Amino acid sequence: RSENHPNNQHHHSKTATKITPTMIMLTRILPYLATHNADNESLMVRTYALHAFGLLLAYSDIAEGEKDAEHYQILCKAVEVVETNFLSCWTVNTLESERGREVEKFSMEPSFLCVLLRLMSYLLPYLKLLKRSDACVASRFYTMAITMVESTNSHPCVVIEGCVFFERLTKHLDLITSDSISVTTSNVIV
Repeated sequence: RSENHPNNQHHHSKTATKITPTMIMLTRILPYLATHNADNESLMVRTYALHAFGLLLAYSDIAEGEKDAEHYQILCKAVEVVETNFLSCWTVNTLESERGREVEKFSMEPSFLCVLLRLMSYLLPYLKLLKRSDACVASRFYTMAITMVESTNSHPCVVIEGCVFFERLTKHLDLITSDSISVTTSNVIV
């Protein structure tokens, strides 16, 4: 009965109207983000696309809207984008240096890692929605953040974004429980 109320219908249509253009823009960015193959794009393109993806999520209220199937799907896709780009970062770096583009690699790598850490920081509060289906997401983000900060020889921008990530993580420690930590040491999963 409350769905037929005029105010509710206006709210649902306003939310749907706001989400649709954002979904279209997110869909246009995904081809630059959702691939393990780095042959056709540079680290710079990936960095800008990842930044745009994060901005769209942050300013569109998609993650903060009603927690329905569409929002769950967007959150899952955002986590996939983070993980895919973390893994592809190492591939891109190898391919870029093999092509003799070391200058671009070294200038863009910190930017890429900063954007990736910023997106991870933004997603932290929403990871609780995935806890039932994937309890280890926050643990993986934690491990990725440590790896990113350490791999850049403490680049100031990456360290600052890492500090922001870890500060936000302290407010969501319930996401990291002893049963969700997946660290492998000498054939034993802790």
